[in-house]
Amino acid sequence: MTKFVLISDLTLGSNYRDFPLLDFLPCAPSRAIPGSVYRFLKGPGLPASPDGQAKFAPYAIRKLQASLLRKYEAKDIAIAHENHLDQFIRDDTEIIGISTMDPLGIGPTTMSYYVLFGGDMRPWVREEWDTLINKVNALRRAKRR
Repeated sequence: MTKFVLISDLTLGSNYRDFPLLDFLPCAPSRAIPGSVYRFLKGPGLPASPDGQAKFAPYAIRKLQASLLRKYEAKDIAIAHENHLDQFIRDDTEIIGISTMDPLGIGPTTMSYYVLFGGDMRPWVREEWDTLINKVNALRRAKRR
């Protein structure tokens, strides 16, 4: 039984080919940066542990985990890797916590890209967020049946 499932979106779980400025790539408009280019520059996703949990997680997720461990057992808490969410989201899951930086794509860096590129306000960070939320919602609906 996993009561608490903690997740971060893929924009926080990529290595961006170890080039620091590429960390801002998800803020770019999806119409200006083609999907194939975005996925290449984003680099491979961070690995999962054999049990499906994320090997690496943002600081905020680890702080939540540490706080939850004060009251709950480790078996009640999972930091799920996005590719293994189906292993953790169940009928008895009470809380799904999701960490992200700019889910709506309206943060300062995203707006700067908008001014530079003009037009579409659909940054990659929003695309990744919507994909994750749709996946989580589909799993929640499937578990209720």
